[in-house]
Amino acid sequence: MLRHHTRGTQGHNTIISFFSNCLKLFSDGCKLSGISVGKWIIEDISAYKLGVDYFETLKRLFTKFSNKDKTDLIILIDDLANNSHGMLKNTTFSDLSHFIFYFSFNGASHKEAFVGDFHYQYPKKEQVESDILKRRMKWMIEQFVAYRIKYPLTILIIRDGVSEGQYQMILNEELNAMRTACQEVANQQNLKNWPPKFAVVIATKRNSARFFNRLDSNISNVKPLTVIDRDITRVNINEAYIVSANAFQGTAQAVCYQLLRNEIGFKDMDEVEALLLALSSHHQICKIPISLPEPVYQADKWSKRGNEMWKEYGRIRDIPKTKNQTCADFELMTENLAYWHSPTGPSRI
Repeated sequence: MLRHHTRGTQGHNTIISFFSNCLKLFSDGCKLSGISVGKWIIEDISAYKLGVDYFETLKRLFTKFSNKDKTDLIILIDDLANNSHGMLKNTTFSDLSHFIFYFSFNGASHKEAFVGDFHYQYPKKEQVESDILKRRMKWMIEQFVAYRIKYPLTILIIRDGVSEGQYQMILNEELNAMRTACQEVANQQNLKNWPPKFAVVIATKRNSARFFNRLDSNISNVKPLTVIDRDITRVNINEAYIVSANAFQGTAQAVCYQLLRNEIGFKDMDEVEALLLALSSHHQICKIPISLPEPVYQADKWSKRGNEMWKEYGRIRDIPKTKNQTCADFELMTENLAYWHSPTGPSRI
């Protein structure tokens, strides 16, 4: 069953002239994209997209459009990118054969702003090394506490780029590594009644599901902000397909989301869907919802940047190797190129 998370557009005549211009620009953009939105959505999204009290209106958007207050820290862990394609003049294949663990989280100075980083690791099956994951989890908590002056009580993990055969690995190994990191922080800081509760959502961008509207003999894409969570979804798992953006060319591709662990207390998938749709409207440089939640989209960019920086480093100098000279020194390359120990670490750049 298709459900559209919007209402009919309503006009209003009581807004100051500047805001009216912002409203018109955003409304026109929605019409061009085929989006029908409600009055409060236009008021909130147009304001924060076009510069009127950005953070406060975004806070209102999240409060109305999702039960975001249940989640303190949102972390996107994307799939491991392999950059072993191609050869550089002064490198061997082993120099280039690496995986990148890349992620995004809301750990900047404002709680709605997402930042991220990447970490190189030895090539293996699509699994983040536990030691790297624990260190990065501690760093994310450190960044979060530095700006919030509190420890997160609830953490939402959005994991991308894994197959169904790896779900148990996510829950048994990666989630446990993050729990261990939180417990170690609690022990070091003498925190009682901590660590936090977790929820885990799997996002699958590459799937074969396609949805469309049929009217007589005409077939068209479903409208943006469409959610499919009944009839064709599986009954043995909390699953939903979301088409958040307007497809300007070709068939709109839905992203499949599955809720694997729910310690936070989402009442149903409706709350998860609303949160993911709100995050899809969080891309500041775009007036309309994008096809992915902002942390997912941003993490993909971190992967691209990590790969490009690795290749450029290898173009101008030798890739450092481990003492036994068998492979690249991934930790040294991470220290040289990643952002976590730099002044720009907590910034979105």
